[in-house]
Amino acid sequence: THDLGIVSEIADRVMVMYCGSIIEKADTRNLFNAPSHPYTSGLILSMPAVGSARGKGVPLPAIPGTVPAVWQGARGCTFSPRCSYAIERCRHETPLLQRRNPHSFVEVACHRAAEIRSMLGSLLPWVEAGELGITA
Repeated sequence: THDLGIVSEIADRVMVMYCGSIIEKADTRNLFNAPSHPYTSGLILSMPAVGSARGKGVPLPAIPGTVPAVWQGARGCTFSPRCSYAIERCRHETPLLQRRNPHSFVEVACHRAAEIRSMLGSLLPWVEAGELGITA
Protein backbone atom coordinates (compact mmCIF):
# COMPACT_ATOMS: atom_id res chain seq x y z
CA THR A 1 0.00 0.00 0.00
CA HIS A 2 1.00 3.61 -0.43
CA ASP A 3 -1.12 4.66 2.56
CA LEU A 4 1.68 5.18 5.05
CA GLY A 5 -0.72 6.53 7.67
CA ILE A 6 -2.44 3.13 7.80
CA VAL A 7 0.92 1.32 7.74
CA SER A 8 2.11 3.33 10.74
CA GLU A 9 -0.98 2.26 12.71
CA ILE A 10 -1.12 -1.47 11.96
CA ALA A 11 2.40 -2.69 11.14
CA ASP A 12 5.28 -3.51 13.46
CA ARG A 13 7.75 -3.91 10.59
CA VAL A 14 7.70 -2.36 7.13
CA MET A 15 9.27 -3.27 3.80
CA VAL A 16 9.41 -0.53 1.17
CA MET A 17 9.52 -1.65 -2.45
CA TYR A 18 10.49 0.21 -5.58
CA CYS A 19 10.16 -1.34 -9.05
CA GLY A 20 9.48 -4.75 -7.55
CA SER A 21 12.51 -4.86 -5.24
CA ILE A 22 12.75 -4.33 -1.49
CA ILE A 23 14.81 -1.21 -0.91
CA GLU A 24 14.32 -0.80 2.85
CA LYS A 25 13.22 -2.99 5.78
CA ALA A 26 12.82 -1.69 9.31
CA ASP A 27 10.57 -1.64 12.31
CA THR A 28 7.86 0.97 11.88
CA ARG A 29 9.29 3.48 14.36
CA ASN A 30 12.76 3.45 12.78
CA LEU A 31 11.38 3.65 9.27
CA PHE A 32 9.25 6.73 9.94
CA ASN A 33 11.68 8.50 12.26
CA ALA A 34 14.91 7.73 10.42
CA PRO A 35 14.41 6.52 6.84
CA SER A 36 17.63 5.39 5.19
CA HIS A 37 16.60 5.31 1.53
CA PRO A 38 15.83 8.49 -0.46
CA TYR A 39 12.64 6.92 -1.88
CA THR A 40 11.36 6.12 1.62
CA SER A 41 12.01 9.67 2.83
CA GLY A 42 10.30 11.02 -0.29
CA LEU A 43 7.20 8.96 0.45
CA ILE A 44 7.11 10.13 4.06
CA LEU A 45 7.63 13.80 3.19
CA SER A 46 4.84 13.67 0.60
CA MET A 47 2.23 12.59 3.17
CA PRO A 48 -0.49 15.16 3.88
CA ALA A 49 -0.94 16.09 7.53
CA VAL A 50 -4.59 16.50 8.48
CA GLY A 51 -5.14 19.33 10.94
CA SER A 52 -1.57 20.57 10.68
CA ALA A 53 -0.16 23.88 9.51
CA ARG A 54 2.26 21.89 7.36
CA GLY A 55 1.62 22.32 3.68
CA LYS A 56 -1.14 24.93 3.95
CA GLY A 57 -0.94 26.94 0.76
CA VAL A 58 2.22 25.11 -0.25
CA PRO A 59 2.19 21.96 -2.40
CA LEU A 60 3.48 18.80 -0.75
CA PRO A 61 6.90 17.73 -2.03
CA ALA A 62 6.82 15.18 -4.83
CA ILE A 63 9.45 12.70 -5.94
CA PRO A 64 10.70 14.00 -9.31
CA GLY A 65 10.68 11.92 -12.49
CA THR A 66 8.77 8.80 -13.40
CA VAL A 67 9.01 5.13 -12.48
CA PRO A 68 10.99 3.28 -15.16
CA ALA A 69 9.16 0.73 -17.29
CA VAL A 70 9.81 -2.83 -16.16
CA TRP A 71 10.84 -3.91 -19.66
CA GLN A 72 13.59 -1.27 -19.81
CA GLY A 73 15.84 -3.49 -17.70
CA ALA A 74 17.42 -0.69 -15.70
CA ARG A 75 21.08 -1.06 -14.87
CA GLY A 76 22.27 -0.10 -11.41
CA CYS A 77 19.88 1.30 -8.84
CA THR A 78 16.40 1.62 -10.38
CA PHE A 79 15.78 4.76 -8.30
CA SER A 80 18.98 6.54 -9.44
CA PRO A 81 17.36 8.53 -12.31
CA ARG A 82 15.01 10.12 -9.75
CA CYS A 83 17.46 10.39 -6.84
CA SER A 84 19.10 13.72 -6.04
CA TYR A 85 21.84 11.86 -4.14
CA ALA A 86 22.80 9.47 -6.97
CA ILE A 87 26.44 9.16 -7.97
CA GLU A 88 27.99 7.32 -10.91
CA ARG A 89 28.20 4.06 -8.94
CA CYS A 90 24.42 4.15 -8.44
CA ARG A 91 23.83 4.25 -12.19
CA HIS A 92 25.97 1.16 -12.88
CA GLU A 93 25.93 -1.09 -9.80
CA THR A 94 22.75 -2.49 -8.23
CA PRO A 95 22.89 -1.97 -4.45
CA LEU A 96 22.29 -5.01 -2.25
CA LEU A 97 19.92 -5.00 0.72
CA GLN A 98 22.28 -4.74 3.71
CA ARG A 99 22.05 -4.00 7.42
CA ARG A 100 22.58 -0.34 8.19
CA ASN A 101 24.86 -1.30 11.06
CA PRO A 102 25.63 -4.55 12.93
CA HIS A 103 23.45 -3.55 15.91
CA SER A 104 20.38 -2.65 13.86
CA PHE A 105 17.63 -4.61 12.18
CA VAL A 106 17.29 -1.87 9.56
CA GLU A 107 18.25 -3.03 6.07
CA VAL A 108 18.64 -0.73 3.09
CA ALA A 109 19.62 -1.10 -0.57
CA CYS A 110 21.53 2.12 -1.19
CA HIS A 111 25.22 2.72 -1.86
CA ARG A 112 25.13 6.02 0.03
CA ALA A 113 22.79 5.06 2.90
CA ALA A 114 25.13 6.18 5.70
CA GLU A 115 25.81 9.58 4.12
CA ILE A 116 22.20 10.14 3.13
CA ARG A 117 20.87 9.16 6.57
CA SER A 118 22.91 11.94 8.16
CA MET A 119 21.67 14.45 5.56
CA LEU A 120 18.01 13.43 5.83
CA GLY A 121 17.77 14.02 9.57
CA SER A 122 17.28 17.74 9.05
CA LEU A 123 14.64 17.12 6.37
CA LEU A 124 12.22 15.35 8.70
CA PRO A 125 11.10 17.96 11.24
CA TRP A 126 7.44 17.07 10.68
CA VAL A 127 7.93 13.50 11.86
CA GLU A 128 9.72 14.71 14.96
CA ALA A 129 7.00 17.28 15.64
CA GLY A 130 4.27 14.68 15.19
CA GLU A 131 2.69 16.66 12.35
CA LEU A 132 2.29 13.66 10.05
CA GLY A 133 -0.21 11.98 12.34
CA ILE A 134 2.09 8.99 12.69
CA THR A 135 2.08 7.30 16.06
CA ALA A 136 4.92 4.89 15.30
